[in-house]
Amino acid sequence: RRHPVVLFGDGGAAKSYLGLYLAGRLAERGLRVALFDWELAGEDHRDRLERLFWDGMPQILYARCERPLVYETDRLRRIVREHDIDYLIYDSVAFACDGPPESAEVAGGYFRAVRQIGGGSLNIAHVSKADNADQKPFGSAFWHNGARATWYAQLANSDPNSETLSLGLFNRKANLGRLRP
Repeated sequence: RRHPVVLFGDGGAAKSYLGLYLAGRLAERGLRVALFDWELAGEDHRDRLERLFWDGMPQILYARCERPLVYETDRLRRIVREHDIDYLIYDSVAFACDGPPESAEVAGGYFRAVRQIGGGSLNIAHVSKADNADQKPFGSAFWHNGARATWYAQLANSDPNSETLSLGLFNRKANLGRLRP
């Protein structure tokens, strides 16, 4: 809860949905949660949140981000302080980068910004198209190394008529304990 975690998977693996679901569950437990978003609009997340929590929407602060995280750091840190935020969701890493994700310097700058903003975080990332893409997030090895835990997400069903999603979550790194099943 106090450290950066990376959730990675292919496009369409419901990573953003899962991040929003986890944000809602944390908010229900009394944590103050924020979603910092480079991908969708706030209305899209609100619609998803209503579908996930139809019986009562949890409070999640939303902030749209347009620039790389290293340039948004002061604004986001101010939001975290003003709203006393405990946990943050960053969606998504590639769009928050200030350069190529393959660069160690870019990964290092990203994690420095995350630490400056404060709080624990879920950082949503993508996979590469290379072999063993399900082992580490796309880009520099420092995306995997900089996180305290990494999880690979894979969509298990793709029936467009289904109202449920089945996901496989695979713990690839755990610095603060054993790998989780």
